[in-house]
Amino acid sequence: MDSRYHQWCSIKLRENLWFLEKPNVDFSGLTCPLPEDVHATGRFKSATYIERRRQRIINQTPELTEIEKEQIKQIYEERSRLNNDAGYILFHVDHKVPLSKGGLHHPSNLAILKASENIMKGARLMPR
Repeated sequence: MDSRYHQWCSIKLRENLWFLEKPNVDFSGLTCPLPEDVHATGRFKSATYIERRRQRIINQTPELTEIEKEQIKQIYEERSRLNNDAGYILFHVDHKVPLSKGGLHHPSNLAILKASENIMKGARLMPR
């Protein structure tokens, strides 16, 4: 299965796709559009970018207590719940101080933002 699009899908959809025994609909002859045909220029994140970001998160995660680990998990679960309720990706988890600016992957530096706000913010610091 082509997994390039998995990061844009909900957790539930990914689970359903991975465990699907056989298609319920005949998809033969259909193909997924290329990312550049669907998303704005520069929106598609390559595997290299994703790996670099994953490594930055690992490197910029301080030693966490079990409570802090649970808080991070709850933030991401709440984001997923909100997106599932909306039916599409409406919310992102944002690093208030971006990782690229030295921010930590810590619950005190995480916030749920509307995706549009997070995209506009980019790697900038926002006034508090």
